[in-house]
Amino acid sequence: MVIVMRYPQKSELENLARGLNFALTEDELEIMHERTVKQMESVERLMSLSHAASTAGPGRVEGISRDWSIPSPTEDPFNAFICKCKISCKTDGPLKSRSIGLKDTIAVAGVPMSLGSRGLMGYVPEFDASVTQRLLLSGATIAGKLNMYGFSSGDASGDFGRVLNPEATDRETGGSSSGSAAAVAAGHVDVALGGDQGGSIRIPASWCGIVGFKPTYGLVPHTGIFGGDPTVDHVGPMARSVEAIADVMEVLAGPDGFDARQSGAPTPPVDFRQTLEDGVAGKRIGILRDALAEGDERQAMPVRTMSEALTAAGAQIIEVSVPLHNAAGDAWLAIWLEGTWYMNQTLLGGAMQKQWYPETLMQAIGHQANAAGHSLPYNYRQMVLMGAYLHKKFFGTVYARSQNLRKAVCAAYDEAFRSADALILPTMGSLPPRFNVGSTYKERVDLTVFGGRGLDLAEFVRNVAPFSYTGHPAISVPCGHIDGLPVGGQIVGRFFEDALVLRAARAVEKWVNG
Repeated sequence: MVIVMRYPQKSELENLARGLNFALTEDELEIMHERTVKQMESVERLMSLSHAASTAGPGRVEGISRDWSIPSPTEDPFNAFICKCKISCKTDGPLKSRSIGLKDTIAVAGVPMSLGSRGLMGYVPEFDASVTQRLLLSGATIAGKLNMYGFSSGDASGDFGRVLNPEATDRETGGSSSGSAAAVAAGHVDVALGGDQGGSIRIPASWCGIVGFKPTYGLVPHTGIFGGDPTVDHVGPMARSVEAIADVMEVLAGPDGFDARQSGAPTPPVDFRQTLEDGVAGKRIGILRDALAEGDERQAMPVRTMSEALTAAGAQIIEVSVPLHNAAGDAWLAIWLEGTWYMNQTLLGGAMQKQWYPETLMQAIGHQANAAGHSLPYNYRQMVLMGAYLHKKFFGTVYARSQNLRKAVCAAYDEAFRSADALILPTMGSLPPRFNVGSTYKERVDLTVFGGRGLDLAEFVRNVAPFSYTGHPAISVPCGHIDGLPVGGQIVGRFFEDALVLRAARAVEKWVNG
């Protein structure tokens, strides 16, 4: 990547200063211009370094074909894919013969990555995400890049069209990892990776009747994956069985040396597959009372199913309370909004971390934003606008309060974990609603935001966002159907006790499947 450096004119500096609320005198402008030109000489020397020398990043798996194609409607009846491919190392690894789909926030070298936005469709990364490399080197076949809400932000119609829910095509699929859920539910891939910043794995997993796992924060490297605020970013597997989830976690977990979020991750990670059948006999499982709405069968049914299954597996069911559970959703929302603005300002590169930065992606997003910012997804623009308002009117204190509250919220959950080994609660408080695109442009815009369906976003994600905020491992596992529509139950564990969460989910899965 070659960047041609251009020195600033005085008028440019003056306009920049005005935008930063600096009032420069003529003398100040003269001196600042001279110093800026001098400092640019150093910047130019830096940028003259070869891209290879300056990019100590994840790299790519070499020596494999990376052909891809746009699928026809016949090949992709649920519109789950943005593009299809068959990329593999043809090695005898633990994931040999497994087909894996990747949400289109996850980089595959040589294959376009759009983040669900047509404005980025021409961008082709030169690197593989760390998880992509681990999958390939384990024998998996990357089957395609999967459709999603643009920039992981709440528009079910999307730049590449709506993803159909294989369980009920007239219903919402859920997102933002909509294509990941649909591809798995339809049997088009064995496993898909999704992103979860506020429930984006577990929501579509619940509504599509599959298993969706958000690991402990930092357990799986996020290098080469582009989501939202780094403090709530997670990547995890979605599959039709807990066993497949465990198989993939064996490969994905552990530090990669690039992701600053992984400072507390265990090395080596737990043997997920080996311990999966150890069961939950003698474990205490707590029903999280604060997550239930009294008299709501959509929430009572999955908790009842999980309680019966875990009791039959030898666990003891108790009740616990975490009064800060609902406050956690509000804290998450503030981070998601203002954090989206922060990341927008850095072109998804982030800042102030000793980690790898995606230079080519930052350049591509910068070109899109400068040339056609209106092409960014509507709901993403809404979030950036709200985040900018919070930052500029309250000077970052809303974001700071939300981040600072995390320690107290984590402590409140950890107090519940003193008496319970895991928690159970509903994944969602609603069945998948009917899809409605709207009859007018105004209605369509309104429907891109969950509030347009009469749903408050904080209420909608009240049982999933808290664990993206705290970072506890959480899984949605199918618990049956209501009115013919799938319902998921959620199991949450202590930090880095992901294996126990999978064991509990396996017990529920066995019970439900008979």
